[in-house]
Amino acid sequence: MLFRRLAILFVASLSLFAGRSFAQCSAPGSIAARAALLQWYPKTCGTRPWGVAFDGTNIWVTNWYGNNVTKLQGNTGTVLGTYPTANQGHGIAFDGTYIWVATSGTLVKILASTGATVGTYSMPNQVNFAAFDGTNIWLESYAESTAIKVLASTGAIVGTYKVGAQPEGIAFDGTNIWVASWGTLTKLKASDGTIVGTYPSGGRSQGIAFDGANIWVANQEPQTVTKFLASTGALLGTYKAGLFPNQIAFDGKNVWITNGGSNSVTVLDALSGALVGTYPTGDSPQGIAFDGTSMWIACEQTQTVTKIDAVRLLSPAH
Repeated sequence: MLFRRLAILFVASLSLFAGRSFAQCSAPGSIAARAALLQWYPKTCGTRPWGVAFDGTNIWVTNWYGNNVTKLQGNTGTVLGTYPTANQGHGIAFDGTYIWVATSGTLVKILASTGATVGTYSMPNQVNFAAFDGTNIWLESYAESTAIKVLASTGAIVGTYKVGAQPEGIAFDGTNIWVASWGTLTKLKASDGTIVGTYPSGGRSQGIAFDGANIWVANQEPQTVTKFLASTGALLGTYKAGLFPNQIAFDGKNVWITNGGSNSVTVLDALSGALVGTYPTGDSPQGIAFDGTSMWIACEQTQTVTKIDAVRLLSPAH
């Protein structure tokens, strides 16, 4: 059940950074060489790929300059289709049947099996990220500093709730919605939007993920990751990330953080926060999602997706 929740929660997006060339592998057998284990799929995505989601079989990537979303075959990375969205799609979520893409002013609902657009719904400006709570799609509006609750069956807005300034991340923990903003982390009841608590987040917070017990938040400034106990909001730890950490995903054991300024992904042990490793990606990694075996990372500047075999890379044999 946890993996099903996690598969539909990984949402992505985020900030722009100058690109660099691909990191090169060193001698065979080295950590860098074993990172592909990773595969680059050059130019398989549209202009400025950003958010990533897994639908149980395939990977979906929003292309925020292309105003579309790309569907990739999960086992090969083959492009299965590219479908129109609307103004600069960022956030993306899967609800078990449909892909939802948050754009600047609209929310687009796409049938995952065919790519057909089922509905396009008007939203406040700059809705950048999305999460699914089992019944509703939750968005955050950067421009209005709100969390927005949308009934998935109809696309109707059923609630709008004030959160911290300029929110840039949202996640569901099974009961509550968490919104990361500039300097604050807001916890709301998913049932009615009541604020349960507001906690200092550690900086300019962006990506956010739930590991089954804790909330993890990426802070672009001061380039750290903070861990909070989901039940109480207590701060459990602060850990160093790479340059400009963006988005976070959980693989069942470890937390993965994309570093937009250092073209890498940082992996931390979810229990201890200890550094497991740092691995190269394409240029300016943004969104990230786990498919049960591999991590998929949208690399905005090189317009590629990096696939890392997480299970094999981090296994004792390697």
